[in-house]
Amino acid sequence: MHLAREIFAVMTDTFHKPGFKLHARILHHLVALASPDGLAAPLWPGAAPGAHASNAAYVRGELAALLASSFPNLRPAQVEDAIAGMFALREFGPFKEHLRDVLVQTKQFAAADAELFADEAARAAAADAARLAAIPGMVAAPAGGGGMGD
Repeated sequence: MHLAREIFAVMTDTFHKPGFKLHARILHHLVALASPDGLAAPLWPGAAPGAHASNAAYVRGELAALLASSFPNLRPAQVEDAIAGMFALREFGPFKEHLRDVLVQTKQFAAADAELFADEAARAAAADAARLAAIPGMVAAPAGGGGMGD
């Protein structure tokens, strides 16, 4: 849980916005390890048998406590939704989007922070370029290329 705490600390530091994708990938992996089909060995301190129902229950509780204490502006229902989404989303793309939405809810980042939406912006720019390239005459011809005035 120490690693998750440190990842959240770095993710919410505005100096580290460019590393969001990597931080989200680490959290995605950690949550996958704690899911019911993840690690079988107990993750909680002391690893006393029966101390917690499961790794997933332990990690859910710890993440909820971490989010609630780190972001007192979040309501308990928002914290529960954030944790439920983290465990429900198996694919990285939707997980990352969910995590980004959680960060925006915490008001640590504005909804328009470009670094958080870098992947989506790159995909949109590539789609626009492809759309324009498919229309004859929409993309300017390369400069210096054998025109009549040469």
